[in-house]
Amino acid sequence: MIAQLPEKESHLLRQKTSHILTKQKHITPNISKEELKALHSLKKDKTIIIIKADKGNTTVIMNKTDYINKPFEHLSTGPYEKINPKTSLTIKNKVKLETSE
Repeated sequence: MIAQLPEKESHLLRQKTSHILTKQKHITPNISKEELKALHSLKKDKTIIIIKADKGNTTVIMNKTDYINKPFEHLSTGPYEKINPKTSLTIKNKVKLETSE
């Protein structure tokens, strides 16, 4: 792209880019190289999933299979019951009727 610009403009653009890059502040990492290496290793592992916890400000590392099966486990052991689709439609229509008035 720069090669397609006129010589003066490309030179000015290179100068500005160089100036911006040299003025950048060096950011000191807040974790060690070993911790960074461990994080990269965890991110590459396809058998786990890293997510934010539901409660608190924490991170959770779970086996991916367990994570995928968790909702089905909750549905099968929870206080839920399967209802007739017609019943569901009747309730939905009653709610619509009540909320539209």
